[in-house]
Amino acid sequence: MQTRRDELREPKVGTMLSFRSYRQDAVSIVAVTSGDERYSPDRLHDALLEPVFPLYLGRKACPPALPLNPEVIPAPDLRTALDSYCIAPWLAKLCGQPSRYYWEADMEPGMDHDFQTPRYDQPLSRQRWQFAPRDEFVCLGGD
Repeated sequence: MQTRRDELREPKVGTMLSFRSYRQDAVSIVAVTSGDERYSPDRLHDALLEPVFPLYLGRKACPPALPLNPEVIPAPDLRTALDSYCIAPWLAKLCGQPSRYYWEADMEPGMDHDFQTPRYDQPLSRQRWQFAPRDEFVCLGGD
């Protein structure tokens, strides 16, 4: 059986080693869009309220600290949807930091990005554990 180190010695693997960081005390609001009727906003809302599998944030050891509070918010763009979400006043006061917005290339953000960065997280091969890049756009909260 080969180890991960042995596999990386092979020529043309094209794998990048990465480091993980974990965020603590973060409040995240997520917007989901879908053009597929199988994943309509109402079905996603219901699935988040009663998930079939345990929910976790990136790794199984990182479950959400609070219950999810999904809302269906019709909006023309990402920023309008996220800014319309009803967050508890005490939680908003606790945050005290300007919001950051992240989105992918095919979304309508409703704002300009401050920078864009590649993320290597689109699965190419689960057998060789390789991932393709995608562009992520970031607005640091300014108008």
